[in-house]
Amino acid sequence: MKPATIPRVLGASMPMKAKLFPALAAVLLMFGSGCAAYRNPDVTRIRISGPSDETFTAKYRGQKGTGDITTEMRSSGPVTALDVPGGTFECEISRPHREVEVGVEFVRAGKSVYRTTVPAGSSGIRVTNAGFDWRRETF
Repeated sequence: MKPATIPRVLGASMPMKAKLFPALAAVLLMFGSGCAAYRNPDVTRIRISGPSDETFTAKYRGQKGTGDITTEMRSSGPVTALDVPGGTFECEISRPHREVEVGVEFVRAGKSVYRTTVPAGSSGIRVTNAGFDWRRETF
């Protein structure tokens, strides 16, 4: 009688299995770092929601730089417009179609910290943040 042998899994040799672990670890690290901005308390995520096909522009100026984006809503669900580094900043959100209302939410460390709207009939809003002091101005 022959001694029992351990069958190979899908023909993988030991060196192949040894290569799989580092590759799997790298993939998990990439997914984990992709969520870092979402959970980072030093990053404020600006999320915008409104009707499909609505175009909006978001601009910010802060302690750690400036940025802007002009994009079109693809669905009526919230869209992440910008991740703003640092705590204190000023942000302007505008859109060309004044007849629609657009919702704006600021998220820090995965939690909503401020919600407002760009009201119908206005060009946009300017939101300033200094720590926990949020202010909104319509223009």
